[in-house]
Amino acid sequence: LLSVVLTMTMVMPATTAWAAPPDEATTPTEPETETEPEAEPPEVEDNEDPETDAALEAARLLVGRNLFAHGNDAFANHDYLAAIKAWEEVLVVMPEKRRTLQVSLAHAYHEAYRIDGDPGHLRRARELFVEQLATLSPDDAARGDLDDELGRVEAELATIEEAEAKAQAAREEAIRRDEARRTEQALAQAEAKHQRDIQKLYYGVGGSLGGVGLGTLSAMGV
Repeated sequence: LLSVVLTMTMVMPATTAWAAPPDEATTPTEPETETEPEAEPPEVEDNEDPETDAALEAARLLVGRNLFAHGNDAFANHDYLAAIKAWEEVLVVMPEKRRTLQVSLAHAYHEAYRIDGDPGHLRRARELFVEQLATLSPDDAARGDLDDELGRVEAELATIEEAEAKAQAAREEAIRRDEARRTEQALAQAEAKHQRDIQKLYYGVGGSLGGVGLGTLSAMGV
């Protein structure tokens, strides 16, 4: 029976005309053309490879651990800038370790400030201490040491900012005094010029009057 059905299918015409339902049948004025079926979108290959993903993850962890160890060695040798560089890179490679690492990183920034005096190191240390404290509960025992360290950082920053404010005020005062001196000099020069102009006018008029007077006396035979 299956072979008979297949044979009948093969000998049927390639296309057939679809008749409209009886209540919708119309007489078309133009022959109907068949439309090709829409092409299905190509299948997207699944490029995920569990083995590749596992290898990438292992490499990420290895890089992060090596950077962390390098930072530890640098900190132990008082090379705080090298420790900062390594640990900041750890935060990029392994962001999930931020809470574990940021206190050590804050200490490195604080120690670096004590060596080179860069206020930016203190500001970064304060930022990291504040971030860490925000993750702790109010009754966490670790808050005490962190609060103390943050207090020292903020006290040093306050001293720096006070000194910077005084220096800025001194610079502004020097500029103000210089502008006042220049203004005073300009006014003095303008006043001197004004006096010279008055004298020129006075002597010019006096000379003219003197000439007129001598001419009159000569005419009178005096």
